[in-house]
Amino acid sequence: MAQWRVETLGDEAFLLQWKGEAAPRPSELALAAERLRSLAGDWLREIVPAYDTLTLHVDALRLPAAFTDASGEWDGEAIAVTIANLLVKPEKKSGGQEASVRHGGDAPGDAETADDRDAPSGRTVVVPVRYGGEDGPDLAAAAARSGLGEEAFVRRHSEADYEVAMIGFAPGFPYLAGLPEALAQPRHDSPRLRVPAGSVGIAGRQTGIYPVDSPGGWQIVGRTPLRLFRPEQADPFPIRPGDRVRFAPVAAGEAEDADGESAGGRRGPQTDSAEEAPPGVAVLAPGLHATVQDLGRLGWQAFGVSRGGAMDREACRTANALVGNEADAAVLELTMQGGRYRMLRDALVALTGAAAPAEADGEPMPAGRPVLLRAGTELAVGRMERGSRAYLAFAGGIDVPLSLGSRSTDPRAGIGGLAGRPLAAGDALAFGAPSPAAARLAARLAAAAERSGRLWAPAPGGYAAAAGLPPDGPPVVLRVLRGRGWDWFDPAARARLLVTAYRVQPASDRMGIRLEGAPLRLSSPIEPVSHGVTPGTVQVPPDGQPILLASGCQPTGGYPILAHVISADLPLLGQLRPGQSVSFEPVGLAAAHAALARQEKERARREAGIRLAWYADRA
Repeated sequence: MAQWRVETLGDEAFLLQWKGEAAPRPSELALAAERLRSLAGDWLREIVPAYDTLTLHVDALRLPAAFTDASGEWDGEAIAVTIANLLVKPEKKSGGQEASVRHGGDAPGDAETADDRDAPSGRTVVVPVRYGGEDGPDLAAAAARSGLGEEAFVRRHSEADYEVAMIGFAPGFPYLAGLPEALAQPRHDSPRLRVPAGSVGIAGRQTGIYPVDSPGGWQIVGRTPLRLFRPEQADPFPIRPGDRVRFAPVAAGEAEDADGESAGGRRGPQTDSAEEAPPGVAVLAPGLHATVQDLGRLGWQAFGVSRGGAMDREACRTANALVGNEADAAVLELTMQGGRYRMLRDALVALTGAAAPAEADGEPMPAGRPVLLRAGTELAVGRMERGSRAYLAFAGGIDVPLSLGSRSTDPRAGIGGLAGRPLAAGDALAFGAPSPAAARLAARLAAAAERSGRLWAPAPGGYAAAAGLPPDGPPVVLRVLRGRGWDWFDPAARARLLVTAYRVQPASDRMGIRLEGAPLRLSSPIEPVSHGVTPGTVQVPPDGQPILLASGCQPTGGYPILAHVISADLPLLGQLRPGQSVSFEPVGLAAAHAALARQEKERARREAGIRLAWYADRA
């Protein structure tokens, strides 16, 4: 019998929770995750280890058939047995050869080879902390809840020995096991919109450090000047799973870390920089929130780095197909208001996603087809009329440095795009080399533009660029699966989720869509241990107002999970507007996977049609 319990985390992830007698050490789980990464098939995308769990992000359409039962639901026992077999430790034969016979295979520690890697690294990282005051606004209340004075609270917090149980929520965010029970604290009823980088917080029996500015609901008792996320360095994470951590109280004046920067200060140059290319487009006015995005940053969630990428991946892929790019080329994601741009070089462009008026040199420019804009053309994209995010692709893709394998902008982590931030007036972006087919189409359209006497020319034909966008009138229906915390909620709350509409709040962003409506209450208070989460997760903080995690969400979370928006509906989620109404429709896992398969087929047909219309061999 495999010692793992399998729980659903939406339709493209599941949670393995250890149910054996001896709880695994964090280092054992990290080793188990590494072994699975190396041995599993191409169905496994990423693994996020946590306290006693492994979150497996999977390609649902390429899973082994044995992972689902006759009804199309996860077969938890089959998954658990498969995972246990992958975690088998080969036994050493005499003479140094390895035997293929397994010996148990259930315990995470069985993932280790015959070295001494089953032990933590033994390294202790000393973290200086300024406790209280502006750096620790919740210290006084936390101490009072614990029945201690502030000095006694700080002494007990800083004298404890901690082990890094996992890294998650934000890049380099260490969840530290070992907090004295008397210091345990509840989360805030509603998360703060901004917690400063370096903040030391407590939630339940966990303590941790916010490496970057981000929303958060933990009780903040201090702040460290130590930078925990350094993307410009070969090893971006100075604290790793298995490390020991000690906090050292320091005076307020001791505000410099080893790099001579205060926590949250500006970072140095990013790694993997691209060769400089001449700029192709200048930003005259960036609109409300324009960022460089691609399909996301894979392979770093175990270190707290969001996958990120386009909020509406289908519209992003279509924009790239229209200009002859690969699917993961970088584009501009324009939010609510498009902005104005001047072409510095000739470029083949395409606009998709949210319905928005666009003009080239003051004339209406069509969406949903390739358009050649010659150098000097001014492009203006207006306010979104339906949906909230439009995608502007350029042939060759936007050429900005790779950061952790992606060009996507992650403003919270300060990486990707242009220095990890939204575009600003005066910025300029370069393009990569267009594909040969795109170059041929651009040449034909250049001739057409010259004949017309204009600086731009659209390709003939087109398609309904705004098809599939959520309507502005009736509630947008999002299909959901039950979450692992479904039974923790009051029956009335579960029913309420499925029969009432919720309104999108203005505070929503790329991390999460905040909803407002009838509160959803737990049957009894509970402080779940943090574990992996996915885009589409419906988290419910203590105030009862649900949050739909979006493409820029943190890799881990600790609020109860009531439901999951299915993957096929994530493009709809990414197009929601403030003030729009949302309702939820329950479906099963088989229906979610069928919808995902239909979406993949429709995408293949759409991209084949684009190739046939504009990029077929005309020899």
